[in-house]
Amino acid sequence: MNPSTHSGFTLVLHTWMGAVFVALAVFIVTLPVLRKRSALVDSILSRPVQWLQKYSSDKSKKRMMLVIASVASVVFFYCLTRSYYSSLTTEVEQNIFQVFGMLSLRVFPFFIVGCFMAGVIEKYFQAGRIPIPQTMIGNGVFASLIPLCSCSVVPLAQSMTHLHRIRLRAVITFLMVAPVLNPMVIALSLGTLGVHYLALRVVTTFALGMITGIFIERLAGVKEEGEQGVFSCVGCSKSSAVKPEHADSALMLSWNTMVNLMYYIIVGVAIGAIFTVYFPPPLVGKYLSNGSLGLFLSVLIGLPLYICSGEEVLILAPLMEMGLPMGHAIAFTITGNAICVTSISVMIPVFGKRATFIMVGALFFGAILAGAIINAAEGYWPMISGLIQ
Repeated sequence: MNPSTHSGFTLVLHTWMGAVFVALAVFIVTLPVLRKRSALVDSILSRPVQWLQKYSSDKSKKRMMLVIASVASVVFFYCLTRSYYSSLTTEVEQNIFQVFGMLSLRVFPFFIVGCFMAGVIEKYFQAGRIPIPQTMIGNGVFASLIPLCSCSVVPLAQSMTHLHRIRLRAVITFLMVAPVLNPMVIALSLGTLGVHYLALRVVTTFALGMITGIFIERLAGVKEEGEQGVFSCVGCSKSSAVKPEHADSALMLSWNTMVNLMYYIIVGVAIGAIFTVYFPPPLVGKYLSNGSLGLFLSVLIGLPLYICSGEEVLILAPLMEMGLPMGHAIAFTITGNAICVTSISVMIPVFGKRATFIMVGALFFGAILAGAIINAAEGYWPMISGLIQ
């Protein structure tokens, strides 16, 4: 097969796959709305839903997850060794179906492998099975191994403060790192945006989490009598910790993670495809890619949003291809994942207004500063690289 024939076949494959994924996305997004608004639709769909729930046992879900994860793993490693993802970015994709198919092939193998990794880690490294780290770096590493969003991480962080063995700075580091880094996101970031973006995401998240932890401990921390460290904060809730439920196997945890996140991933792919086809590059350059204003807007847009882990990667991929600076992307990643309006409402009764205010401010200004530093370093890197060579 010559290159032109192969390219034509690939475009046709992307178009047909994209059409299927678009139909699936429309179905998944509109179905819950239709069921709520129409009693007829709800009654029609209730029987097949009940049938699926009755006959889809945990055993069948585990088997299906094992098959899906095995196939995805083969595709995952094949694409890594053949540089498939980088070659896709050079193809000329014109219509929405081709772009949707291309992005789906780039994302779903990494997403499924990441979900499988998350299930294994959550099963065998969950809190209580092994001692919880007590340092900021240790808590940051522990946080990056479990799949939690900015809302679900708050009860676990609260329970860590009740132990009175982990300093507040380490708890805050855990609280900020967990929503931004987890196995699924690491795999997805590596496959979609590359090792350079992933490395900056990891370093910036850890640095900002540890600095914020130190600030909160000093400005809002409460050292109780006889304690060697600061384990609480002004306004911290004394209610009992919320213990998350755990499935009985890694495969079941993987299945649950995949099912729960699939909706957000499909929506993210749809947003990324729409950006690629319909978002004008001059608009990106004018509002997001130019200097301080673009960086400020990247942080301002990301701060209030509820972005499921990994969804921002799909949004950033087409924007970065159109010229969005790396610093802007990292700033949007940090503010889009680490906190949102919903998580703020949960954090206030748990950690108090002062600690919550400090965290929001640290994220906002810290993300801007980190983005500016990264952009400056990216600008000087070619010159430094040339001198080294």
